[in-house]
Amino acid sequence: MNKVILLIAIVGFASAFRAGTLSNLWSAWKIQHKKTYTSAEEIIRFGIFVENLNKVSRLNSENTDAKFALNKFADLTATEFKLKHATGGF
Repeated sequence: MNKVILLIAIVGFASAFRAGTLSNLWSAWKIQHKKTYTSAEEIIRFGIFVENLNKVSRLNSENTDAKFALNKFADLTATEFKLKHATGGF
């Protein structure tokens, strides 16, 4: 029983630590890229940011020939990026 409680405590701490880390990354990213949002939009953009951060982490773990990182577009979905920044192809 004590092992189960310890495991739950560790998982809870790890989740809280990750949430705090994500919040810090988000805040620093917004400052770096001079981004501001309404309260409602903040929630949506943060979710997209986290999805893009997870994608960058996955791509970096799968690829040794390239280094992926967040940029000023990390608050956009792929569709939003294509609509706003389409260049017409190469």
